[in-house]
Amino acid sequence: MESTFKSLVSQQQDEDIVLPSYLANTAYAEHLANAAANSASQLQQQSPGSTTSSANTINSITSHVDHDQKFSANVYSNHSSFGSASGCQTPAVSAASSVDPSSTTASSSYPPSSLLTHRPAPLPSCWSPVGISQTLELRSSNTEVRFTSSIGGPGTEQDTAAAVRTDNPIPLECGLFYFEIEIISSGRNGFISIGFSGPKVALNKLPGYVPDSWGYHGDDGNSYTSQSSGRPYGPQFTTLDIIGCGIDFHTNSAFYTKNGLPLGVAFRNISFTSPIRPSVGLRSHDAHVRANFGQKPFAFDVDAYMRDQKAAVYNQINSYTIPMSVELFRSLSVNEAALGRTIHQLITSYLNHNGYISTALAYTEDVQRESAPLANSSAAVDIELIKQDPDAGKRQKIRAAVLDGNIDHALKLTDLYFPGLFKTNERILFELECRKFLELMRSYALALSHEASADEEDSHMEDADDADDGDDNDGESLERPIPVSSGDLLVELLSYGQYLRERYYSQSWPCDDTMLSSASSPSASSALSSTIHAESVLRDIFALMAYSDPLNSSIAHLLSESGRSIVAEDLNSSILVSQGKSRVAPLEYLTRHLTVLVHELAQQQDGGMAAFINVRNDFLSQ
Repeated sequence: MESTFKSLVSQQQDEDIVLPSYLANTAYAEHLANAAANSASQLQQQSPGSTTSSANTINSITSHVDHDQKFSANVYSNHSSFGSASGCQTPAVSAASSVDPSSTTASSSYPPSSLLTHRPAPLPSCWSPVGISQTLELRSSNTEVRFTSSIGGPGTEQDTAAAVRTDNPIPLECGLFYFEIEIISSGRNGFISIGFSGPKVALNKLPGYVPDSWGYHGDDGNSYTSQSSGRPYGPQFTTLDIIGCGIDFHTNSAFYTKNGLPLGVAFRNISFTSPIRPSVGLRSHDAHVRANFGQKPFAFDVDAYMRDQKAAVYNQINSYTIPMSVELFRSLSVNEAALGRTIHQLITSYLNHNGYISTALAYTEDVQRESAPLANSSAAVDIELIKQDPDAGKRQKIRAAVLDGNIDHALKLTDLYFPGLFKTNERILFELECRKFLELMRSYALALSHEASADEEDSHMEDADDADDGDDNDGESLERPIPVSSGDLLVELLSYGQYLRERYYSQSWPCDDTMLSSASSPSASSALSSTIHAESVLRDIFALMAYSDPLNSSIAHLLSESGRSIVAEDLNSSILVSQGKSRVAPLEYLTRHLTVLVHELAQQQDGGMAAFINVRNDFLSQ
């Protein structure tokens, strides 16, 4: 199985983040996505009138920041490195393309605002030229290194060696880091060491020879741990071999691979007291190696290794038994029924809060039937609470209208059931009317596609008529219903766009803390900032007019039907807030708390078990 290169980039800031596929579904990757979106929005808000790439639209009106980490492969021409002064060049993938607008599960709780406050450390992506010996030559965007000195060989002093380390240290919170070194040439004597080292290690020794360094040597196959004497570990390696090195912060160990095959654990009980960086040392004339930090497929199936490690972590969690006294055991037994009711109420309140009234009723009735033999069931009470909420059904009707794409009907129902909402919350009105523009654009694009298909079909039918023998068609009509023409829709679309521009273009709205954490405002890029600028949002959606075929454009995701659910959720939340209720359901608060807790544990435990847990991907996207 190939390990595909992926990355996140905020083009507005000319920054790349190399992200190998084995990390794509981790909490670390989610943190990167959140931070990239936040940085993009901050830059955009600093200069709201500047021209931005339509391909980088991060717009919650149409493509909610889902952070499910299902990265697409839209490649752009940006080649600057993220967080690196070494000038590494790697392909860049749009941050907007990393957004999967299809998932809406517990979306209003993501991302927690505390995860937007700082940018996570970037991964190593190339070799750093800082402090290296003149005997080393860096090539190919600093991914290759060649030893140019003619000195070296048996009996030569160790200080003639030269080492290089990466631009960035390995973030502990990623849990696992893997890289591979291709031996282009082993040189005259094959003195090559592949490993990792701390920040204070001198670069005139092979990794593993000095304290705070670890290395696997090609000339003898030994592993070296912070001293000049090694121990037998694996086979020797030479020209054309590919040696991989994996550092597992969960087990505090490191392993190597050769040509895609695992060699086993080389180092155990590693104490990561200081940041470490991948490192390579050369002491052989014409030795030449190339590094792969995820820019291309790995020889070793590290994705499978990551899945196995994740499964081991969950097995350890699931098999954990809480130590308890007899008194605690009795207490838990007594409160087991209360715990079940609490869980049931969390689920019911979430469904009711978000307007899934029919689902909430069906779920509660099922629970009631199952718990009927039990005394003191709370299910009947929950059903009455749902039925006694007169606004629940109204919110459900409004949600249904939005999900059907009938924004005009949703606007009428909202004015009817909740008069005054749009006067006190013009932002949600702006969001709905922007969605209406997108629905018009979608209809226009579908009409264009239909007309193109109809023209082609008519051409084929004319050819068939020429070959027909003149028989009738048994009374069946060949006429097709004529849809609204694209020309008529274009006129309506332009007129409505002009209305939006005249009414909203210079307006802006503040975001409260809840919106910052929910990212469910009109624009995710704006929601992650302190202010929503209508100019920025309109510029993004108007960019669709530049394409002759919007459905197949680079920003076609803006027209996805899944964008309707985001607007429906935001409208539902705005209605609840107008009634003095919470924007976020208790279950979503609980999920947010758990997400932050896992993130903090991953940092405090130096990349321990928590680094392998992604609350959203592992539990909410099933």
